[in-house]
Order: sequence, then C-alpha cells, then structure tokens
Amino acid sequence: MDKKLSLGLAAAMLTVLLSACGSGGNGGAPGATSAESDGATAEATATASPAPEEKPVTISFMHFKSDVTDGINKIIEQFESENPNITVDVEPVKYDDYYTLLKTKLASGDIVDVFTLNAGGSTKMFRDGEYLEDLTDQSFMQNFDPGVLAEQATDGRNFIMPLNAGPIAVFYNKKIFAELGIEIPTTYDALMGAAQQIKDAGKTPFALGWKDGWTLGMWLSRDFPSHTALIEKQTDFFDKLEKGEAKFADNPAVKTTIAHALDMFKFGNKDQLGVDYNGAIDLFAREEAAMMYMGTWPLADIQKKNPELYETGMGYFPYPFSNDASEQA
Repeated sequence: MDKKLSLGLAAAMLTVLLSACGSGGNGGAPGATSAESDGATAEATATASPAPEEKPVTISFMHFKSDVTDGINKIIEQFESENPNITVDVEPVKYDDYYTLLKTKLASGDIVDVFTLNAGGSTKMFRDGEYLEDLTDQSFMQNFDPGVLAEQATDGRNFIMPLNAGPIAVFYNKKIFAELGIEIPTTYDALMGAAQQIKDAGKTPFALGWKDGWTLGMWLSRDFPSHTALIEKQTDFFDKLEKGEAKFADNPAVKTTIAHALDMFKFGNKDQLGVDYNGAIDLFAREEAAMMYMGTWPLADIQKKNPELYETGMGYFPYPFSNDASEQA
C-alpha cells in the first residue's frame, strides 16, 4: 500500500472518528434506539384503544431502519388496528441520509412527531435543541430494563425509548474456515493470520462496504475506544477530549486503530471505498467473502438470499481487537 493511500485513509479515519465520538461512541450502527419528539405522541403510543369520540389524527414517523421496512410496517399495522383514530405516516430513510434530512426538516419547521435516534451524542444534540420530550417519568418506561435506560440516558434523563440491541461481531463462513483449517481467532494477530491464509487461497477475507461511512465508523467506534480504555488505560480520555484537556495525538490508540484500518483495507474486497453496506452483505451472502464485521440487522436479508448459509453455514465470534485474549469482548 503506497504512502498516499495510507495518509488518505488515516485522514478519513480521523474524520469518522470525530463523528463517532460526537455520537457517543455508538458508531452510527443503525437501529440502536427510538425517540419520541412529541409528548402527545408518546402518550398515544402507550394508550389503549381510543374512545369513539376522539378525532382522527395523523402522526409522522421517520426512521433509519430502511433495511427492515417490512417488519416496521407490521408494527405500524398492529398499532393502527389498536388505535383506529390514529394514522401513522411512515417515512423510511437510508441511514447515510437520515440525520441530514432530519435536521433539515426540524430546522425548517417541518416537525416529525416520532423519529429514531442513536443513543449518545445524537440524542443530546436534539435534546439541547428542545426537539425531544422527557420520557423519564412516563409509566411505559417501566417496561424496559433499568440498566438499558441508564445506559442510554442523557444527563440522567431518558428522552428515547430502546428499540433493539444486539451483538456486533465478526460473522464467518464455516465452509471456508473448515476447508482451510482455520480455528476461531481469539487475538488480533490470529485474525490477521486467518485473513492472510484466506487471501493466499484466492478468496476474499473481509466484506467491506466503506462507501457508507457508518460501516467504517461502526468498526472504528469499537476498536479505538477498546484500545483507549483497556490497553492504554486512558479511561477518562473522551471526557478530557470533550473538555479540551486531551488531544488525539496524546493517545497511542489512534496509531493502533489507523494501522488496524489499513490491515482491514488490505484484506478487504476490491473497491472497498466504492462498495456500500448492501454490496458488502451481497458479497457475504454469495459466499464470496469469508468474514464480515457487522451487527445482526442483515441476517433477514442473508436468510432470503442464501437460506442454507443462514441456517447452517455461518457463525460469529467477538472481534479480537488486541493480542490480549483476556480483554476481548
């Protein structure tokens, strides 16, 4: 890899890193949480079937779960059947365009009643803009695990409701691993060794869809904080960074994460920066790539495209970000 590519990717990494830190380290993984921007909407969501005399109303709902539109629509249908005076105007938006469109709508006065948000910096930004209703004391919040609510709270208060949660891990093709005699790697060097072995066999180690910035950010927001807190022991780095008391240059984990990104790029599919999220999923589903670092949201798509792979041909393991196996999560 030439120096120009290395420097270019390093710059891109730092840009995504700033974005990831600004979103509370969530990394932009789609489908983390859901927000209610209108108090009446929140109450309507938790209310039983309305009284006959209530006037028909329409509420707007914008979400970034465009990859599971069918599932969202089923939820909407159930809600409307239980609340016949409420019609939900649904607008699914691709994740990369979502926040830009949401900000534009709100800034122009085109208020969205209910919308999805990532926990962390994104929620705080909309809370500070006074677009979110405080849901902390609503009775329906008791349906959620207290630990989950505490984790996604903003300054001790809850402005969003949990939507879903799942592991983000390395999915792998069992057949390719078995054919090459590769064991599940538990250290970073073992992961790169497996990738080299797969590449030497003429196969693609990783399916990368880095045209969509959030896919890179999703990986970045795990690798960098893990090295920062667990390896470099800088547990207060992000707090200091926010206060202007620390710099990225002061943290050795920055160089480690950039080096890891270059490794991933080296072992990725062709045109990694030209292939988007859906393209990466297709590569893995067609069994043209042996591994894919991803959350669980593409599983339904993989099931449709390759039922056999979905049922018995794939597994997953934690991303081994370092060579200390005891630190892996």
